[in-house]
Parts: sequence; C-alpha cells; structure tokens
Amino acid sequence: RCDYTTYEEIGAKGHSYGEWYETKAPTCLESGEAARDCGNCDAKETKELDALDHDLTQHPGKEATCDEGGWQAYETCSRCDYTTYEEIGAKGHSYGEWYETKAPTCLESGEAARDCGNCEAKETKDLDALDHDLTQHDAKAPTYTEVGWDAYESCSRCEYSTYVEIPMLSYAKGDVNIDGVVNMDDVTALMRHVLKAEVITDDNALALGEVNADDKLDMDDVTKLMRYVLKAIDSL
Repeated sequence: RCDYTTYEEIGAKGHSYGEWYETKAPTCLESGEAARDCGNCDAKETKELDALDHDLTQHPGKEATCDEGGWQAYETCSRCDYTTYEEIGAKGHSYGEWYETKAPTCLESGEAARDCGNCEAKETKDLDALDHDLTQHDAKAPTYTEVGWDAYESCSRCEYSTYVEIPMLSYAKGDVNIDGVVNMDDVTALMRHVLKAEVITDDNALALGEVNADDKLDMDDVTKLMRYVLKAIDSL
C-alpha cells in the first residue's frame, strides 16, 4: 500500500585476478600470450607477450683452402634454428708449370713436379725413359798390329755399347813378311836378309824369322823354314 522496503543494494565486488601465467610461449619471431583468472568467477583476462627476437651468437669466418671449404663470418640464435651461415666451396689447387725433379735416363724413368700457388700441395708425374740414342759403327778387321771389332752400336747419352774387341792377329812363326801366311816368299825374304841382300829392319819380322831358337839369324833358320814350307817337317 506504500513504498516501504528494507532493500539495500550491494555494489559489484569486482574481479579478483590471480597471477599471470603463460598460455602460449613467445618465440623469436611470434608473440605469445599470458592469462590470469578471477578467484571469484570464471572470468579470464589475457594479454599479448612480445616476440623475443633472436638471441644471437657471432661466429668468425673460415677461409676456404684448396681442399676444404670455408664460410663467411655468421651468426646463430640460441633459441631457434636461425643462422646466416653460408658455406664457401673449396678453391681447388692452382698449379704452376711442370719442372724436372729427376732426369730420365735411357733405361729409367724420371719425374716432374708442379706446385700449387695457394698451398704447399705438389703434383708429380713420371717422365718416360729416353731409350738409347744409338750411333752405328762399322766393323774393323784386326791386323797383326791393331785390334779389330765387329759392327757395333753405342749410345750418345750413356755408356751403352755392343762393342766387342777382336784381338790382334797372332804372328805365325816364320811369317817373315808378316802377310798372314808362311810360304816361299818368307824363305826368300829371310835368305836375302841373311845374305845381306835386303836387310829386314822390323823387329817383329826378325823375331818371326828366328825359327831354330838359337837367338841368331843365319842359314840354319833359312834351311829350317824352307823344310817347313816344303813340308819336310811338321812344325817350326
């Protein structure tokens, strides 16, 4: 019947939020999220967490060598896979001119080398043996005063030779004229010497005429030599 009431309004309590907690972790490049809950109701408050940016570590560069690659100075992140690393390929060797380290011979191979201008690397290769540089030589028959030889060849670069010496011809006893045979010509020459008609001056010829081994040239030597030539005796 009237406006009488005991009603008295009580104001809203307001939320009573607790501590913030992370609901989405931020990364180097993406923001995260945090939330807090009201202790009196189901209300929840959220806020954005800033992206972290990279946590960078600096790395020195490494120069590439002939055999191994290198890299430029770069940086990496301790929290993610971010890196500016970029590999530099190996340079490869830069070799100079070949030079001889061991000379080849006629029979043995030699060696050549070349050096890398960027490192201590050395490349080697075999040099083929030269083989003989042959000169042909004619044969020479031996004589009673000089040796002879068969046809042979020799090398101009080494001591190789197929030279084989042929001994001097042996003087035959009684070969007074030293023509390689014992005959009446020798008997005549020896007789003319003994008779002093034509004196023999060659010592070798004189020695060959002394056939009876008494250390003198006389008619006994002429007689014995004639008997040998006429086959009256078998030897001198």
